[in-house]
Amino acid sequence: MLARRAISRSFSHLRHDALRGRAGPWLPHRPYSYARPATLSGKIWYRPDGMPRSRLKGLVIGTIASGTLFTMYTMLTILDEFSTANYLLSCLIHIQRVDTELASIDLSDYQSLHTHFQDLCRPCFGDFPQHMIDDFFDDVYHLAGSQRDDAHKILREACEEIHEILVASKENDALETAGRVVWRLDQGLARLAEMVEDNLADEVEKTLRIRKIKEQVTKDPGTRGGDYEVVG
Repeated sequence: MLARRAISRSFSHLRHDALRGRAGPWLPHRPYSYARPATLSGKIWYRPDGMPRSRLKGLVIGTIASGTLFTMYTMLTILDEFSTANYLLSCLIHIQRVDTELASIDLSDYQSLHTHFQDLCRPCFGDFPQHMIDDFFDDVYHLAGSQRDDAHKILREACEEIHEILVASKENDALETAGRVVWRLDQGLARLAEMVEDNLADEVEKTLRIRKIKEQVTKDPGTRGGDYEVVG
């Protein structure tokens, strides 16, 4: 009786082990990881392991980043405006000083008027090569015939109008006055450059110089104010 029970128990254990099967090796669970996008938004919304950040933290980081970019843009804009204002005011100081000599100039004398206008224009060229400026005004001086008469008229009108602007601007904003006189000088220079250009044949060097002069006087004042000084 005891022997039969022992055999029965052994058979039951064997049957249970066979049904349960053999357990395989245990492997630790590893969470999946993903590569984080390399974009700025990816760094804001995802952690280095690629898992999503807390939306609140992402919103805070995004707000800080946007505020930083806006501050940088505002500072660059202010610096650009400051550079333009500084350039224009420096030009105005120089032009006012040269303009005081107009009363002693014989406006009917081409050479005297030519020299006076050239002195007025000196700050308008910014860091433009001085030898190119001198060569340009030399070309203007050597215009002949009707072109010389036209150039004389351009020089006289520009000098007289600039003087009138300065006399009438004592109660006006200095920056506004500076902008008006620089614009008037640029206008005169552009007209003289066109006259010289029309007088050229196939002189490549002079043609390139005139083109650069015309480009310079059509630039926004802020782009000329990088390297300048008050001259006189």
